[in-house]
Amino acid sequence: MIRFQTEEYQCRFFDRFDQEAREFEDKLRVEHSIVDSLPWPRISFYQSYKHLQTISDRYFVLQMGRRDSARAYQIAVIERASRLPLFRTGIIPYWIPALEPEALRDQAELLKTMGELCLRHTSLMSLRMHCYLPGDNALGAAEKLLRDRGFEACDRQAPAKTRIIDLRPSMAEVLAELPTQVRTKVKIKKPEEMSLGLLSSREQIPALQSALKDSFQRSTAEAYNFEFETLFKTLEDSPESAAAFGFFLSDEPASPKAFISGVASPPLFEYTTAGSRSDARLRKFPFNYILLWRLVEAAKAGGALLFDMGGITDGTPDDPLAGISDFKRRFPGFELSIGREGVLELSPLKCRLFSFLQTLKKCFRGQ
Repeated sequence: MIRFQTEEYQCRFFDRFDQEAREFEDKLRVEHSIVDSLPWPRISFYQSYKHLQTISDRYFVLQMGRRDSARAYQIAVIERASRLPLFRTGIIPYWIPALEPEALRDQAELLKTMGELCLRHTSLMSLRMHCYLPGDNALGAAEKLLRDRGFEACDRQAPAKTRIIDLRPSMAEVLAELPTQVRTKVKIKKPEEMSLGLLSSREQIPALQSALKDSFQRSTAEAYNFEFETLFKTLEDSPESAAAFGFFLSDEPASPKAFISGVASPPLFEYTTAGSRSDARLRKFPFNYILLWRLVEAAKAGGALLFDMGGITDGTPDDPLAGISDFKRRFPGFELSIGREGVLELSPLKCRLFSFLQTLKKCFRGQ
């Protein structure tokens, strides 16, 4: 824990939340902001202690408050493991900068201070930032903020666009907006053959991993490691911050054949992942519609005003995710740009050396 203050700010830099740090963050979460007319969280789930305390990776948090007002901010960096300790990198996932005119200078100071602290007190060679804001106007302002603080453009890892379901109307009104065919599919039929239930046991993790693996083999053929242990820990420690449902066949009532999960960043709820086994018996049911709608209902019941369906693509002929994007577009909502990314080199020498070693490695492998 490092405490310090400047003429304008009081700061805390730490790698473990205590009660004071949690209370600081809780105050940030009380109110949401309005970004391009949309209610938007001031801090995302992935920047919060409710997530950071469940992960195995080390993290560093900067909390900063103005001395002359109640304005306060938080930013967290997660250290990514490396076989070579000299070349560790940090990521800042789903950061939501405050873009009110009076807060822009504070955000610049926050980024500057975080960079300096990471350079001095960690072994990170770079920081990769992902800003989580809705719409091109807000994202443009965030991009300028990053650029002014030395962040450079980089290859995108997070989705560029998403689809939002507006939950501000009543659930009956949202349901009425569903196309007739979709409205029929979200209803549970043949309860004697299937059931829907909350995921509640770590003993279900192997089945969930198999479902996720099958899904990605059908779409991208890429391996994807989702931290189910982290999900269950969140469900146990902060049940208001996450939801997860399984789809079960009656002849295997303990083993989910499909699942879906999401996390809450009030007033926003975000779909995180889903999967299904390549099982012919499962294909008799519109399980994906049922699961997604149940997650939407849970989000609404938890007070969410918006539901982020996750990334979507343009659906080009060679797009492996075209089918998933088409499925999401069958639900009522609207699409918007959602993220900007950038990289800040804390140690340019280390970054150049790492790049050289990567190039050398590829040469030895004949790539």
